[in-house]
Amino acid sequence: MPDKFGDRTSMTYRLWNTTGVDMFLTDQDEMRVGWDATLGKTLKDEFTSSFSLGTERFTPRGTATFEPYLSNFVGVALAYDSRDIWMNPTKGVFHTISLREGWKFANTQVTTFTKVNADFNVYKPLFPQQVLAFHLGGGFGLGDIPLGELFYSGGPSSVRGYSLSEIRKGVRKLIFNIEYRYTFNDSFQAVVFYDWGDAWYQGFPALGDFMSGFGSGVRLNTPMGPIRLDYGIAGGRNFSEGVLHFSIGQAF
Repeated sequence: MPDKFGDRTSMTYRLWNTTGVDMFLTDQDEMRVGWDATLGKTLKDEFTSSFSLGTERFTPRGTATFEPYLSNFVGVALAYDSRDIWMNPTKGVFHTISLREGWKFANTQVTTFTKVNADFNVYKPLFPQQVLAFHLGGGFGLGDIPLGELFYSGGPSSVRGYSLSEIRKGVRKLIFNIEYRYTFNDSFQAVVFYDWGDAWYQGFPALGDFMSGFGSGVRLNTPMGPIRLDYGIAGGRNFSEGVLHFSIGQAF
């Protein structure tokens, strides 16, 4: 409806109903049912704004012991995007800053929470077919942060080299990633990476306790985005103790 919303406006709607053990959050059997919707609008050139709202019901199953709750949220975000190819950029930057305000309903109590998140991505071409990519992300939460809104460190899109059972959770996070990407042809790409970061609950970051990982991987480019396979080795471990990560899309 460009006559009402103008050009370059997007609407995204998601609906989910998932059941199982979520290693990122509770480590227990759970059921998550929810939805969210986002309206995005290009402001000028590479600047885009968005407004979102949603809700999620989080309940235990079987022998799980955590408290069930319902959360609602509204959020706003601002992004600057100068990437040449959004699925597999070779140059440009992609920066986002977001704010989310929410309400948690558990038993007869209503509490509030606030989340602020920022991600900065830079893609620098080196030589033909070679790109150096950087990511710096941070965030913090205030109030009664629900389980489904926690930050995490570790895993295929954070600090690689750690199994799901080793993932750290918290209301604050700081993550840094760097990748060297070499594109052999339109279908195949190889990378070497280093990741560093952590998630924690209170106080200032203890940099000496941060997680780190390094390794290499391959990307198979498809119409739906790169299929990603990375072998990460956590800091202080041997090659044989590495973890194989499989995902879709670039890590950042």
